[in-house]
Amino acid sequence: MKNECDILVIGAGFAGLSAAISASRAGAKTLIVAPSLAKTIPGGEVGLDLLGIGPKTAAAFKEVTGSFPPYYIETYGFKYISPEGKTFTDRSEEVRGWTLMTTEATEILFKKAIVEGSDYINASVIDFIINSGSVDGVILDDGRSIQSKVVICACGYNPQLIQKLGVAPPKDSLFALQTLLDMKKEGDEHLLFTFFCGKRWSNSLGGFLMPVSKKRAVLAIGVKSRGDAHSYLLRVIREHPVISRQVEWNPGRMHGGVISLGLAERSYGNGFLLAGDAAGHFRPIGGVGSGNALLFGRMAGTIAAEAVHEDDVSSNRLKAFEEAWMATLEGQSLIQMFPYSEIMRNADDRVLEDAFSGFEGRKISKTFYLELIAAISGESKIKEG
Repeated sequence: MKNECDILVIGAGFAGLSAAISASRAGAKTLIVAPSLAKTIPGGEVGLDLLGIGPKTAAAFKEVTGSFPPYYIETYGFKYISPEGKTFTDRSEEVRGWTLMTTEATEILFKKAIVEGSDYINASVIDFIINSGSVDGVILDDGRSIQSKVVICACGYNPQLIQKLGVAPPKDSLFALQTLLDMKKEGDEHLLFTFFCGKRWSNSLGGFLMPVSKKRAVLAIGVKSRGDAHSYLLRVIREHPVISRQVEWNPGRMHGGVISLGLAERSYGNGFLLAGDAAGHFRPIGGVGSGNALLFGRMAGTIAAEAVHEDDVSSNRLKAFEEAWMATLEGQSLIQMFPYSEIMRNADDRVLEDAFSGFEGRKISKTFYLELIAAISGESKIKEG
């Protein structure tokens, strides 16, 4: 393969692979550059690849690949848990029995990208080739230079690399940690648990317990300090008023990684786009960025290919990507959540308890998180999302 392509994708996560699939389908010569399919962070810990696929991610997966992920049951139940242990559920749908891990989903996406015509190089990008203010390619850690017309940076939360594009990366980040647990019960009790943590548990934005089989579940949380992550997760497992009664934990390897918490200054520029965690497409309340990564990655690949075909990869042309993802329901919800994330993180447990009580028995909807934050902040108007 020559050291040149139409579109170069940095990263082989959900955003990068989705972008590569859509770009290849659109007829662009596409190259994926990533060190491996397994995400790693400093210290050698494996990234967030235990995470199960949820309903929004499954729907996005279908848009990208044409079919739902295997082993996935679309219906499920919810249980919301306040910091004081107050719970309410929505059992209007059947309970999910099992799901697909993101590691398996990544393999499927990678194979799909190759089938669609993408090439792959096992390497790391250390710098960009910039001429007259436009990104014309990348420099790899083995010294090679790869020329490209558009670079899609889906490198995850990597502020050092993003800054080289002249873009301010997401201002904040979380260290997310998770571990695999054994469920004490099956059947109707096998729900998707979502809980918010106030000061009682740390300065976390929240976390969730997601079943991944009939007897196992992943517990995931996010904290500001990586050093506190391990002890905090152990505390949740042992002391949380509801979680501690639902699971048994056999000591094993915990998985962690850094995720963005805020939007990058912009997600486009002359000859480049940012997608996924690199752009800050992670939801700051309730978590999960995989669905957004798939949807927005797909948009990035399609728009980049169109720009290449038009022979116009300027910032003005590629701005269409940011306009497109911001116009979606997911994009609007994402943007509206950020101003409230500090309110949620710093809210007193009693305030959180009162807010949860106000939603007892209601149906879970797309506006739930925004309504909850509005209740906590004392706003009279509920923003639609």
